[in-house]
Amino acid sequence: MINDYDYLLDDVEDGRDFGERLNPVTKTVFSGKAEPVLEKAAAYDKFQFMRLGYYMKNRKGEYNLIVGLKDSYKG
Repeated sequence: MINDYDYLLDDVEDGRDFGERLNPVTKTVFSGKAEPVLEKAAAYDKFQFMRLGYYMKNRKGEYNLIVGLKDSYKG
């Protein structure tokens, strides 16, 4: 299981208060297939997942996003 996290607040400062700026979708959970070495990793081991970011394994065996990679695509 992979946990991706987004910003807690939206980045539009238009006079709304803190509660109105909260992002309702700050955590997204993915599941999928990976290399067998990830299953054997110890808690707090860190990995770069290709084109996504850096993730750390937690004690529950899930991988949490710790640093996202910069997206330079300007579509």
